Amino acid sequence: MKPKLEMVREEKLYKLLPGRKKKSPLEASGVTVVNGDAYIIFDSLNQVGKVDPALKSSKSNRLIPALSPGTGFEDITFDPKAKRFYLIIESEEDTDGKYRSFVCEYDQEFRFQRCTRLSKIFERKNKGFEGLAHLWRGS
Repeated sequence: MKPKLEMVREEKLYKLLPGRKKKSPLEASGVTVVNGDAYIIFDSLNQVGKVDPALKSSKSNRLIPALSPGTGFEDITFDPKAKRFYLIIESEEDTDGKYRSFVCEYDQEFRFQRCTRLSKIFERKNKGFEGLAHLWRGS
């Protein structure tokens, strides 16, 4: 028998993040858990939500600005060895007029480190990579 994933709790993000209202657009696109905190990225914001994974109000819940060449992110992952967050922009118009995805790198305090353009060309904005994962190979 295959294990089943069961939702045991849900909460509206605007209730967890300070300064957000019911009509605030928060289209969550990805989440990762690091050191007991959930980091959530959004399609329409250059901010990362940090919330208590128990989905409770907490003084540590907040929105963190994330410098980026585009608007919004599609997914997030974390490298525990290098202590780096990686966020992917689905597709954005590049300087040559073509649409590409970008992976933006941030340190553990979300200070921008670099942004890497990926070589795959897409037909238009919002038609690109939908996910991101970080894996280690070797030692």
